[in-house]
Amino acid sequence: MVFAILRKTDQVSALWWVLGPERAAMLPGWCGDMILTPAEARAALPAVERAFTWTPARYAAAMARLTEIVGVENAAKLLSGVPRLWREAVAADRGIVGTRVWM
Repeated sequence: MVFAILRKTDQVSALWWVLGPERAAMLPGWCGDMILTPAEARAALPAVERAFTWTPARYAAAMARLTEIVGVENAAKLLSGVPRLWREAVAADRGIVGTRVWM
């Protein structure tokens, strides 16, 4: 599970802002909302891995930009949590549900 509580923005908007349009387009679903079967999650994993592959300099820049709006702890959760969750789901032959909740 990737769980981040943000006050200034929602998780998907912040993450997509840092990823940029080319990387965000690699992710399945609609603005973070998705229900994927195990086969769909497995098929999407290579694109998710590419979207979250960074050079050290680009990762530092992405962390700095994301930290400005969500804080360092949430920035790290968002940048590392999504690909980790995907790998774990595929390894366990499970699907993925993604959503953002506004309260």
